[in-house]
Amino acid sequence: MIEFHVILIIFTLSLFSFFEIIVFNEEILLTLCFLCFLFYLFNNVADSVFDSFEQRASKFEADLLESFNMSKILVTAEFNVYLKQKMFTNQYVILMLSLLKFLVQSIIVLENKPQWLFFQICLTKFNELLLTSRSYFSNFQKTCIIFILYSQLLKKSTNDLTFLTNNIKSSKKLALLKFICLI
Repeated sequence: MIEFHVILIIFTLSLFSFFEIIVFNEEILLTLCFLCFLFYLFNNVADSVFDSFEQRASKFEADLLESFNMSKILVTAEFNVYLKQKMFTNQYVILMLSLLKFLVQSIIVLENKPQWLFFQICLTKFNELLLTSRSYFSNFQKTCIIFILYSQLLKKSTNDLTFLTNNIKSSKKLALLKFICLI
């Protein structure tokens, strides 16, 4: 049923047009037709448009959550790998410190013996090992930053990192990426 304010508006427009307060030319008639069309669309088609937008929004939300879940799983797996590498590095440093302590004690004991030259050579090699360890640790830190931080900041939907877990060649690609980053 037609509401009271719609009837009042129609009566007022007819009254204004009868006394020629409002003169209907082409622009006004076109505007009135457009407003009537919008009113018709709002009353009859609004629910189907709302349902369509609601379906699109729920699909977009599901895709976004799936993408987030995949990236979360990938970052967690990378973090676990880097955590294991860090534990390996810590154990390596402990081993080097114990070897250094042994060499220092050996130097004290063998300071006046003929094997002194042999221990100096061992100490030189140990220093080279220490420098290699520091280099490995700095490369490890760079790799962590490149794979975890940069991949999240610069990530696009077509990034190869999101698909590394989905195919068989992922370990080869990941190994290649790690090798490139270490260089």
